Amino acid sequence: MCIKDTGKNNQFKVDSKHTANLWITVTGNNNRVSIKDFPTTETRITIKGDNNTIEIGALHIAKRLTIVVRSDASIRIGDRTSAQSLNIVADSAAVDIGEDCMISSAVIVRTTDAHGIYDMLTGGLLNRPGPITIGNHVWLGYNAIISRHTTIGVNCVIGAKSYLQKITVPDNAVAVGKPGRVVRLGVIWDSNIVDNIYAAHAKVDAMLHRYLDKRLGD
Repeated sequence: MCIKDTGKNNQFKVDSKHTANLWITVTGNNNRVSIKDFPTTETRITIKGDNNTIEIGALHIAKRLTIVVRSDASIRIGDRTSAQSLNIVADSAAVDIGEDCMISSAVIVRTTDAHGIYDMLTGGLLNRPGPITIGNHVWLGYNAIISRHTTIGVNCVIGAKSYLQKITVPDNAVAVGKPGRVVRLGVIWDSNIVDNIYAAHAKVDAMLHRYLDKRLGD
């Protein structure tokens, strides 16, 4: 683990034995980073501002996790989530990723465009940062981009190369496309493939039953 802190009043809590490939760089003040135990091939956290909070749970795995925050942002990633390659950029807004999520390669989650677009008459900022909420047990497909002012419900699937901005995806839904749109409701997904998840001997993830039970009203 390598921590480079040139700011003031920054706090770090790392409860992980997998720290050989963890790099944290901070140039701001009053930031807080909390990391639970998870295996990682490469995790880089860069904080370039003040008053940020980053909380990473006990992930299943994070092969490549990159986080860049500016100021007044918060990031939370829940337990048992896995990520092949995830890039998070946050500024002046929150990113909340739930538990049991499966994030594919080249996925981008960003609350900001990083550069301003302004109205020529008023001078007002048009592309203001906005929060992103991703519920529990969400599958983000390859090269998906989740942008500002987006909410994704529990047990959703976001298709490969989709772009979501200023959209709310309800629970148990599939959303695809550029711009993203909901194309199917009433689904549930699992990391295994079986003919029927309700079959007596179907091999599905143990965690899936909590979502099935909720859906069935048990």
